[in-house]
Amino acid sequence: MEKRLFILSFVLFFYGCLQNKPTVAEHGDVDEFKDYLKISYDSEQAKTFDQSGLIDTVIYLPLETRKDCEFSHIDQLEVSKSHFIILDKGANEIFFYDKKGRFVNKISPYNKDIPTPYQAIQRISIDKEKGVLAFNDIHSDKIYEFGLDAKFLNQRTRTISDDNKSDFHVFDHNEISLNYFYSSAVERQDELPAITIKNNSNNNTFNYLYYNPNIIDHEDFIGLNKYFYDSNLNYLLIAKPYDYTIYRYDTKNMLTKYFTLELPAERSLPEDFISSEFYSTKRIKYLKGNHAVIYSIADIYEAGNWMSLRTYSTGNITNYLYYRINKKLLDLNYIVSTNRTYFLPIIGREILGVDSDYFVSTVPCALLIKFITEEIGKKDYWNSLPESLKAIYKAGNDQNNILLLTKLKS
Repeated sequence: MEKRLFILSFVLFFYGCLQNKPTVAEHGDVDEFKDYLKISYDSEQAKTFDQSGLIDTVIYLPLETRKDCEFSHIDQLEVSKSHFIILDKGANEIFFYDKKGRFVNKISPYNKDIPTPYQAIQRISIDKEKGVLAFNDIHSDKIYEFGLDAKFLNQRTRTISDDNKSDFHVFDHNEISLNYFYSSAVERQDELPAITIKNNSNNNTFNYLYYNPNIIDHEDFIGLNKYFYDSNLNYLLIAKPYDYTIYRYDTKNMLTKYFTLELPAERSLPEDFISSEFYSTKRIKYLKGNHAVIYSIADIYEAGNWMSLRTYSTGNITNYLYYRINKKLLDLNYIVSTNRTYFLPIIGREILGVDSDYFVSTVPCALLIKFITEEIGKKDYWNSLPESLKAIYKAGNDQNNILLLTKLKS
């Protein structure tokens, strides 16, 4: 009897160890999401659409301009519950503004609370659950972490696996890593995962979308400014280089295919563009010789029944809106401003994020003032402007970029 109890106890103990041991799924399949979309691409049809019921509200939000918070360009914008967070790679700084455009704080290599100043930021990642902003210092071996109050939290040395990530994002306590064909820091293998998801609570790891690093590497692709898109919903959208499918991550379904942009043959990459040795070391040359071919899609944000996306070819970069109700693409270059929007820009050249039901983009202050100046001689135009726009005009050209918050009718 005692022997039986001992065996049973050992089995239960061994089973418990197995249960607590981190698992690695080496070849996780990627299924289609239940509401998976196929978006038909027709660039000519996207230029013609009814604009009469398109725009609900446009807010022109000036960002406070002082000597200590001047920036030259918005390379990346992230939206938290209380802040617009702006990366200016030229200034090598991250600026925090509240939702009224008032400057709050900034992260700079000269901040006194940083033990070792960072050298260069490529992009930032925000863990909204923990309230942590992180980035790789691309000119050193360090990863830096800050609170969303811009105060320094931690500095750690990157591991080999960090080097291999290329880009990462933390969402709902899970770290999603995107390896865009980078493998020089690890021993060459026959295959590597493009996307890895690691649960920071139990260290369980799931690998997806394998590729052969002997056939394609990071020097053979044209990258994007950003690969992870958070519209403050309960899921994250992920773009992958040389891929017309956008992937969705949530804790229930894990990684799924969210939508695919269906392109005509003359605008598409060859099916074996990533997998064939024929294109090794020649992919960028191929794209430069085929200007019409779209090689990536990005800037995917959602607000109401609308979704934004941006197509990249070596000949053109085009911004679109997709309306789920009628399943149509709209080319943003063909949206016309009317007297209802004071003949001013409605949406900037690229959509940078989402704040509630508003798409967030930007316009240079000097350009906005130029448009106002062109219209100001018309009868009653000045009197029709809201006080916020009048204040922007009176403040002159030497201001930070203006944020455009655009709400579309659903």
